[in-house]
Amino acid sequence: MAGPEARVASHETARPLWLTLALWTVPGLVFLLAAGLWVSATTLHELSDSAYDRSLAGAVRAINLNISTESGGVGVELPYPLFESFQATASGEVFFRVSTEDGLVQIGDALLPPPPALSVGEISFYDATYFDRPIRVAVFKRPLDRPLYGASNAQNIVIEVAETTGSREAFRQSLIHRAI
Repeated sequence: MAGPEARVASHETARPLWLTLALWTVPGLVFLLAAGLWVSATTLHELSDSAYDRSLAGAVRAINLNISTESGGVGVELPYPLFESFQATASGEVFFRVSTEDGLVQIGDALLPPPPALSVGEISFYDATYFDRPIRVAVFKRPLDRPLYGASNAQNIVIEVAETTGSREAFRQSLIHRAI
């Protein structure tokens, strides 16, 4: 028969209730906190890309409206006020290239990285590196109104606008720090 001494000894070796609860709940809370931060960071990344990509898409559309094939070749009248305001808000460098799909005609930054496979009539976005700097590129492909230089059919024109990603990353980091 166990006396009061045995009950006291078994009670002294048992963990306090708060410690047991902490050992069960703290790992779960840490996991939930980490998962919440990861979801928030991913969402903020997508939102910042969406905001900055809209300005890239606007620059692509503005260039597209100013492409001419009247002379038999490709002519582009760049909307310089748009580029100046875009570069001021991007807080980085802005690059562009207008080319035929076969690359025979190129206006702008000819060394921009080649785009991935494109669909006609859709603006696509991709990340690349240009002279060892990360850039975000918006690209658009559409058929020209008339064939160039007496070709039998109209070629596709590819319009690319790129920006360095410094301001985008700074904005993203600021949002993540505020979320944390």
